Amino acid sequence: MRKKTYYLASLLLPVILSLLTFTFAQFGTLRELSRFLVGAMIIGGIPYLLVLLMSGIVFFRLDEDKFVFYCHFSPFVMALTFGTCAAVMMIINNRSMDIADLFNVFIIGGLYSLLLGYAYVLLAAIIYKLLKSLKLIYTEPHRAFYE
Repeated sequence: MRKKTYYLASLLLPVILSLLTFTFAQFGTLRELSRFLVGAMIIGGIPYLLVLLMSGIVFFRLDEDKFVFYCHFSPFVMALTFGTCAAVMMIINNRSMDIADLFNVFIIGGLYSLLLGYAYVLLAAIIYKLLKSLKLIYTEPHRAFYE
């Protein structure tokens, strides 16, 4: 597997992890973690799909190193998208909100998304290092070295 292929697949890590913990929650061992991750997926699902679409369209043609670099900063894009979606939902549901309430929803939603997003980035990096140490990730040498 190539590095870019792994990082493209790791963009689905929140969905896969939520579904796995939801499956194992039937046994009672991961019940609270499952509730948290499934709740996060329900609340942040639409913004996450928007981020996947944006990153898929914009970053797909980049080379491996640039793509991985931008993947490490994707939680900031997710935080901005999630905060904006949360503020829009609050405006739609409650028309008598003032600017301070909207700002609080935007900041709290963004911070929540940023913390959870970097937990997934850390998990994806750990899995990448593990797969690379098992020689399952193909890394081609830089061309300038051989030229």
